[in-house]
Amino acid sequence: MAYGEEQLSLFEAERETSPDTWQVRYSKRARRLSIQVFPHGGVEVVAPMRASASQVQTFVASHSEWIEQAQSRMLAKVAEQGPLLPEVIELPLINRRFEVRYTVSAKAAVSLHADLLEITAPELSPAECWPLLRTWLRGIAKTELPARLDMLSERTGLKPQRIQIRNQKTRWGSCSSKGTISLNAAILMLEPLQADYVMIHELCHLQHLNHSSRFWNLVKRHEPDYEAIDRSVDEFWENGPLWLR
Repeated sequence: MAYGEEQLSLFEAERETSPDTWQVRYSKRARRLSIQVFPHGGVEVVAPMRASASQVQTFVASHSEWIEQAQSRMLAKVAEQGPLLPEVIELPLINRRFEVRYTVSAKAAVSLHADLLEITAPELSPAECWPLLRTWLRGIAKTELPARLDMLSERTGLKPQRIQIRNQKTRWGSCSSKGTISLNAAILMLEPLQADYVMIHELCHLQHLNHSSRFWNLVKRHEPDYEAIDRSVDEFWENGPLWLR
């Protein structure tokens, strides 16, 4: 996970409440304390730079019930999804299927041999392996997605100033006022029609940096069936692989 130019300081503290351990990330951008519970049950507290360790501990203790409820919901969803560490990863956009093999090793690494993806890590856990999977996916996306966006740019006549590929947790893409389009590497896991819609959506933001009627009319001009596709894309994100988060 990349945090841009934020100066980070991480520490682990023994909990006074659930879970067994939790992690604190200090951020210059944070204005108040907040808590995030990850799909594998881990907890991260985002804190302003001025927050003390005792303030963080008190904050977590006061939210213990909420954390436990959030973890229960996450774990229930995990149970529906199957193995926490995927054994097979399919990328419909580029028509590729990869088997995944996990090995305990002192060094965390990712290697690809044809269609076999090998993950090595000190511990075969989501906390160790999911970031490696996301890094691998981003590497493929950096090769595949810009070319497809360029093709759609030629088709629509909408040309970005810059393209970025990121591992985004809450959105498929974004467009800045400076004309930079950021695409989520997870777009590789969409069907071609869905992926193209996501990219067309962001290209249309180059003209309308909002979701006004004029924006949607422009989207409809380039993808008449956008409403149904938009719903299917949202459903994928809601039910898609947890390691993407």
